[in-house]
Amino acid sequence: MTQFNQSLVWFRRDLRCFDHAALYHALKQSRTVYCAFIF
Repeated sequence: MTQFNQSLVWFRRDLRCFDHAALYHALKQSRTVYCAFIF
């Protein structure tokens, strides 16, 4: 599995995180995860 130092997860429609696949994979594969929500 590829490891990253940093990842960015973009919340596009809502801030729901309990079933967010991109967030799950970012947390599993990165040391630091930044989240962005732009409305």
